Order: sequence, then C-alpha cells, then structure tokens
Amino acid sequence: MITDIKPVGMSILVSLLSAKEILGTKLHLPNVEQTDFPQAKILSFGKKFEPVAKEYGIDVGDRVVIAGDYMPLPKCDAYAGELALVDWSAIKAVLITD
Repeated sequence: MITDIKPVGMSILVSLLSAKEILGTKLHLPNVEQTDFPQAKILSFGKKFEPVAKEYGIDVGDRVVIAGDYMPLPKCDAYAGELALVDWSAIKAVLITD
C-alpha cells in the first residue's frame, strides 16, 4: 500500500481534473472523457523547484492548464483522484476561479 508520493527535482505532483470537474457539473456526461484543455490541481513540488515556484507564479493548490506529457502514478492514501507527475514546463497557465 502506498501512503504518500513525494516528487523529486523539478517535478510537480498534480491531481488531474476530470471533464466533470473542468466543466463544473454533476450531470452524467456520456462520451466525455477529456476536454481540449487538460487541467490539474497542484499538490506538491520537487525540492529543486520549490524555491523558485513563486517566481513562476504558481503555488500548491493552484488549478492549472497543462500541455505535453505527464507520468501517471498509482493511487495513494495521501491524495484522492488521478495523480501524475509533470515537468514544470508543462504548466502553461494558472486558472483563477471565483
């Protein structure tokens, strides 16, 4: 059983958002697996990226748009949802919500 995941180096641990979460609905959405703009919530930073995260304008808890490859991760006790590791350069925008 995996209890936690800690990113290393410049990696960022994210929780990938589902289409329902992105669209903000609780309705059943048949045939909607993914949207055109993959989004995630930042969970934690690797030690090498942590000191410079503020310079890039991102913080733990931010909702972000990602582009490019990511590494899927197994489920763990510390976090819910579909987890992945992304490189800092995969984060293209921080989404500001009400």
